[in-house]
Amino acid sequence: MPASDSLHIRRCEESDFPQLTFMITSLYKEDTYGEAMTADKIIATVSHFAEHPDKGRVVLVCRGLEVLG
Repeated sequence: MPASDSLHIRRCEESDFPQLTFMITSLYKEDTYGEAMTADKIIATVSHFAEHPDKGRVVLVCRGLEVLG
């Protein structure tokens, strides 16, 4: 496990979905251009990347166990 003060990047896991959904919907509330973002759209995108890793992946930046973004 990384040291508590070090930054690291890791793949998003299913247990991260509530926090990921919160972060993404918060961003879309601040940046109101385009379509509204929903939890269903976020889960569909994450699932698509999991099935097609050649198209992209969802990663999180963490400090210790804390997800920063």
